[in-house]
Amino acid sequence: MRLLVNHLTRMAAGYFCVAGLDVANGKHVRPVLLGRLPQSLLRVHGGAFDMADVVDLGQVQPRPQRPELQMFGSRGACGVNQGKGRASLGVLRPSEQPALELRTGFSGGKEIRIKISDGVLNPFISLTDIRFYENDHVTPNKKAIERAQQRLEAGEGVLLSVGLTRAYPTAHYGTIHSLQVNNIHFAKKPDWRLSAS
Repeated sequence: MRLLVNHLTRMAAGYFCVAGLDVANGKHVRPVLLGRLPQSLLRVHGGAFDMADVVDLGQVQPRPQRPELQMFGSRGACGVNQGKGRASLGVLRPSEQPALELRTGFSGGKEIRIKISDGVLNPFISLTDIRFYENDHVTPNKKAIERAQQRLEAGEGVLLSVGLTRAYPTAHYGTIHSLQVNNIHFAKKPDWRLSAS
């Protein structure tokens, strides 16, 4: 399988998640290993993966599980119950220009949130785009955030790679997958690579 990378997402320090389009059929695919993907597989560390790369994964074995979509959910929440929906990845053309914000997260560290709109809901959700974080995958890259915010404020068109998190339990809604923005693709440079950050 040949994969065109359009999702490159930060995970815990030292790890990342990748997804993209199967070149043969145009379907979104999230390749996984038995363990997590170490950052050594990123091109900037000598590996094969970067935004907009076509990577030959060789022979693969499908292991689909019913997630993870209804992207914005049906209760006004940005998520979906575990085992529901049809897909966990997608691309959103927002109906209004997104906005970035650096906030203090639950753990006390800084996290990047993005305000998006589908024309009905206007949530601030997590931006997990690996290009907006330093090499530790924890510290926000303030210069990248400022440059992106300037482009957004100037009205440059964007597409957002969106996805759903792994399932986690909540107090009121059961076990859910939350919506996150995996990547921002700007109209003037949709192939902005991690190696160019």
